[in-house]
Amino acid sequence: MEKNCTKVILTEASLGRIFQHIQSKKNVKSWGVITAYRYENTPQQNKEANLELAKKIRQKGLGFIEMEGHWQECQDKHINYFDCPKDKLKDSTEMALFIPNISLKDAHSLGNNYGQDAILYGGEDTKGKGLLVYKNGRMENVGDFHPDNMQQAYSKMRNTGKTFAFQREKNKKKNMGTLPGSSAEKDDKLIKMLPKDILNKTVRNPETGRDIKVQSALKYDDKAPVKRAATSLVAMMNKR
Repeated sequence: MEKNCTKVILTEASLGRIFQHIQSKKNVKSWGVITAYRYENTPQQNKEANLELAKKIRQKGLGFIEMEGHWQECQDKHINYFDCPKDKLKDSTEMALFIPNISLKDAHSLGNNYGQDAILYGGEDTKGKGLLVYKNGRMENVGDFHPDNMQQAYSKMRNTGKTFAFQREKNKKKNMGTLPGSSAEKDDKLIKMLPKDILNKTVRNPETGRDIKVQSALKYDDKAPVKRAATSLVAMMNKR
């Protein structure tokens, strides 16, 4: 995409340009895929939110390519995406924006502003691999770019129906760590310090009524009641 472009109507050639961006060609050092769509919004609200997101991207001096994104969205906002039951995952079709040269920090921040489960990011710092960066800063390796492919999450060209996705090779590492300074990074440091007998205890999630292990509860967002319950239990047991 040319530097001065703010939006491109996709054609047959768009898939090739995106592939070039993902492979760090033409001075593109990084890229992100973000949407403002949420299942609880009306179609009009989603349209307006995406227009607002596009405006914020332009304000950063960046351009974007529109595409159709497909993602399995957790229908219960009180559940950490990692623990979302399969019956709560629903296929969601949404308009997404492919943004060349956006930083990981900016991509993550924009995704969080619109309540996204995760954003997709890649570039020189990921060696071309796609990363799902969740709202708490946890990062998951989703593998290499594959055109004409459909996975749990994939994207489709608006005018051609061409698809692409990322696919991780078998036995390749899934967890790619955490975003520096994120709550997930702090959670992992605490988890490493705690003995297994504490991590394996369970706490009740007040919002779902289900019991989950402390280790899982500590990976929830800081505002989640179940994380506060787990933190209180850890503090109480450490006093003994």
